[in-house]
Amino acid sequence: MNIPDEFPRARARARARHLPPRRTRRKYLAALLFLAFSLLALERAGLALTPGPDGFHHTGDAVQTASHWPFKVDLFAIGHDMKQLPGEKSRKAVVELATDKRFTLRMLRAVAVERLKKGLRAGYERNGFKDAARIEALLGALTGEELAKGAVVTIAFDREAKRTTLSAPGGSATVEGADFMRATWGIWIGKSDPADMGDRLIADL
Repeated sequence: MNIPDEFPRARARARARHLPPRRTRRKYLAALLFLAFSLLALERAGLALTPGPDGFHHTGDAVQTASHWPFKVDLFAIGHDMKQLPGEKSRKAVVELATDKRFTLRMLRAVAVERLKKGLRAGYERNGFKDAARIEALLGALTGEELAKGAVVTIAFDREAKRTTLSAPGGSATVEGADFMRATWGIWIGKSDPADMGDRLIADL
């Protein structure tokens, strides 16, 4: 004699009455996943793009090295900051954007001034800029025999004045022109040496 077991069916019906339809549950799950991913994206963006107290966004850091066969030595640490951010994350966009921005170079060892000048001249040449008069005007701020370990050199662009200023322990010099700015920014973010330095200097974008 077969006696139908009504209890499991009754329990299933009871559970079904308290649960939303399957399609609705899927919509809830999709909405929760979307919310979680959105919050994660906002958190990452906030960490990377929140400006500092001075209004500048820090976009990345790198170290300039030099070859001393068979070794490489660290010359200076370099950081990059900018007020306005480009519409896309690319080295070209950062170089070309005419906004207030700056490089900060901190010497990791004593660096001969003439050595730094030679490296900057090579950077301008690498990026196709050949106006020697303006290059030498900017490099005029670098004086003395050497920059001591810990010395700071800044190169900043003023968007309104369209001027690039190099400030060093021995003084400062300013050169006009958005084209000069682009050439200067090309040294470390455009056609840089090493080639991946520009990627590191915009890594936080």
